[in-house]
Amino acid sequence: MKLRFGDSVVKEREKDNSGLHGVGFVTNQRTRNALLEWEPVSCRLARIRLKGNPANVSIISTYAPIRDATETIKDDFYGELQQLSSSIAARGYLIVAGDFNARVGPSDQTTRKILVKFGQGHRCENGQRVPYDIELDTPTRAEILKAIKTLRNHKAPGEDGLPPELYKQCPEVTAD
Repeated sequence: MKLRFGDSVVKEREKDNSGLHGVGFVTNQRTRNALLEWEPVSCRLARIRLKGNPANVSIISTYAPIRDATETIKDDFYGELQQLSSSIAARGYLIVAGDFNARVGPSDQTTRKILVKFGQGHRCENGQRVPYDIELDTPTRAEILKAIKTLRNHKAPGEDGLPPELYKQCPEVTAD
């Protein structure tokens, strides 16, 4: 990754400076301007909260224990991740990204809202621990209408193949 002048690296690492673990974010000026909160949870978890439209966005950066780590270390990490993500989910959008040291396997009924079409391979033991059951609030009709109104014209269609202009023609109908 090439950093440009003005980019910043925000990170959290082991207190012993061993360099074994650490998570962080690379931000540009626009992201720094939208930064509402930075929370270094541990050397394996960090969170930023950004001002967004129609809602704020929280991003959790993860570095999960490797497969050979003790069960206690894994349990502590995933418990901490579950607690952190549960405390955020009701306050805007949530993105959990990073290195889970896991194969999550293909998307199925329990994971389709989280993995969408991006899961692959066979789910391993660490993949079983990834919290697929994060409670996500359904956006309100007002939030959907606001999002439709902010769509930009002449952009590529989304997964449904429909261009933004179509949604904007009848926002009251498409919001349902």
